[in-house]
Amino acid sequence: VNPSKEAVPVELMLKDATIASSSMQLVAPGSLDARNTLEDPDAVRAVEGNVDQVGQVVRFSMPALSCAVVRMECK
Repeated sequence: VNPSKEAVPVELMLKDATIASSSMQLVAPGSLDARNTLEDPDAVRAVEGNVDQVGQVVRFSMPALSCAVVRMECK
């Protein structure tokens, strides 16, 4: 979760496991006032986020006012 008004870089490292793949589902409406309505039912929704995986390190950026679920599948 990034409650700030600035993007935050994140780096995760697993030392005792081998990461086979990684992915992220991201909700970043861009405003605390964003709401789903009948006129705009997809204003706030999860989308695929960008994850950079190199070896045992996963890097991504959390946009302002966002939350995400990062999945790392281990061998």
